[in-house]
Amino acid sequence: MDPADPADSAERERAAPSVPTELPYDALVRRAARATSVDAALLHAIIDTESGYDPQAVSERGAIGLMQILPRTGQRFGVRRLEDPAENLRAGASYLRWLLSRFDGDVSLALAAYNAGEGAVLRYGRRVPPFPETRNYVRKVLAGYTRLRGAGGTGAVTTSAQASDVPSATAVPVAPARQASASRTSDASRIDDDTARTWRLLQGLGTLITHSPAAGAARAAHERDQPAVLMPSRGRERTAGVGPRSGGRDG
Repeated sequence: MDPADPADSAERERAAPSVPTELPYDALVRRAARATSVDAALLHAIIDTESGYDPQAVSERGAIGLMQILPRTGQRFGVRRLEDPAENLRAGASYLRWLLSRFDGDVSLALAAYNAGEGAVLRYGRRVPPFPETRNYVRKVLAGYTRLRGAGGTGAVTTSAQASDVPSATAVPVAPARQASASRTSDASRIDDDTARTWRLLQGLGTLITHSPAAGAARAAHERDQPAVLMPSRGRERTAGVGPRSGGRDG
């Protein structure tokens, strides 16, 4: 297709959501957004909240760079040079994409997990944890995201949540999570019923086998072959009194 074709230009615009061109690192942000299918406006809103576009920013917890990535998180996505803006954006966008997939596209939960960790969101029943810092963080990023999208940005990731939707005291319920939980409960009940039926069948089969004439003859022959006195084995004598050793434990 001719590069000057207007249809081709329109297609490129849809693939790379537009955000105000004066934003810092916009070309790198767009590249990371295209590579991970995340809205560039959402990445900009996170960067502005996390580091204020300072690539040398380091938090008290050791988070580094534009998107404030912890070294262990960077390693999860194959990135070590977190002070490099392009690499930092690649790690942050990849992590955000993973969180969005983990929480069924719910931007509020993905942002809460980005701030407090996915474990915290899971512990509170797939809801925004009741931490003031996390609640404020989600509201601030959503407000920036809404502002940037209102300036002309459209993206691959959409959300029905606005900054005002995140409460300050109670957790945000997520309907898909309740539906998934009900489905898992139904599946578990079905599995339990099948297991119980199988167990009853095996019990009946075991009773039938152990009470058969052949089984009785085998037991009688075995009892005749047993010695009058059972002596402990040497292996048991050597290991007597030795208990199990505990192992070690595994954010």
